[in-house]
Amino acid sequence: TLQLFLRWRIAYNMYSAGDYMEAVQIISELFSDSSDSKLSTEDNFHLFGESYFNQKSFMCEIAGRCYISLYLSSGSHSYLESAHNYFQNAVDCMHMDLFSMFSLPSLLMELGRSMEFYGSYKAAMETYSKILTNFPNFKGYFDALYRSAIVGRILSKSMTDPSKINETIKKCVDILSFILEAIPSS
Repeated sequence: TLQLFLRWRIAYNMYSAGDYMEAVQIISELFSDSSDSKLSTEDNFHLFGESYFNQKSFMCEIAGRCYISLYLSSGSHSYLESAHNYFQNAVDCMHMDLFSMFSLPSLLMELGRSMEFYGSYKAAMETYSKILTNFPNFKGYFDALYRSAIVGRILSKSMTDPSKINETIKKCVDILSFILEAIPSS
């Protein structure tokens, strides 16, 4: 299990250095079904010094970030799909405690952005709405508010009812006006 921990540290260092392809290859190995490198059982996480679920969630979040970076550099939607899967896995396996209440909103923001990149604007809007509703003290609250306005504008283009279009655009403009008034000039 020490070898598993060292492989994870190498993957994290590769991520930190910007070598995303190498990092995701190592993380994928760690979560594979191979008996030599499997990190999917709770027994193998005692070296990490954290709860099994939060560490697994963090590893999935890092893999998702790597795949987003690979998508942005290549434009390949297969990377985007992998990023979404890892972000969703990170949310699903996160153990709810005080630490999670601070880290979940930023993870949801990354999940929402991956949905936006993929073109799933309704799902992204739902994710941003969850952040705005459940985490009013989140440090990225205004970012979520801004993203919801942008996504709302995009969604308005697919509407057919003129009154709904006008209402949606008005809400988006109101949100952007609020942001401009609420954020200090410095």
